Amino acid sequence: MKRGSDIVPIYFYNSPVAAEDHFLRFKSVVEKLKRFNPARDWKAYKIDMSEVNPELMEIGSGRMIVHRRLMFRVAEKIADKEDLKGLVTGESLSQKSSQTASNLRVTSEAVDLPILRPLISHDKQDIVEKARKIGTYQDAKIASACSTIAPENPRTKIGIRETRNLEKEVEFDKLVETAVESIEEIKF
Repeated sequence: MKRGSDIVPIYFYNSPVAAEDHFLRFKSVVEKLKRFNPARDWKAYKIDMSEVNPELMEIGSGRMIVHRRLMFRVAEKIADKEDLKGLVTGESLSQKSSQTASNLRVTSEAVDLPILRPLISHDKQDIVEKARKIGTYQDAKIASACSTIAPENPRTKIGIRETRNLEKEVEFDKLVETAVESIEEIKF
């Protein structure tokens, strides 16, 4: 946004794990981001994961990578519809098990669009300071659903072949379509 690009926020509502306050946090953050581009008509997308998450929870080790790949695939479908040129994430290298260099490669492989990661080299404290500066820190303090969705022993390195095998086990393409069918456009 600092470079003049428009964004279309996407929220994956990790129901039944996440509560309504997670969605309210998302809406609050978008309202704060609007001040950086007040002239445009803002909209976002919400994806209800309530039918997808129980299936993904059947996967033990590797679950988070499959989950992230699914989110990237759905986001790419929205990007295609909106004629967007890439996906932007808040990932930071090695901040979570799914964000190791190896696992980022596997998640990136799920889509054709470029994935922009402006926070990739920032440590948690840098990110907290940026959030405070733009006024989104209070919203970010709500615990995410990731800690509930994550398996007891998350993988820090999983290969593409193994990930694709896990996707076959849960009929990944059907899960992507289920998530796509739940897409809801939200006007701000």
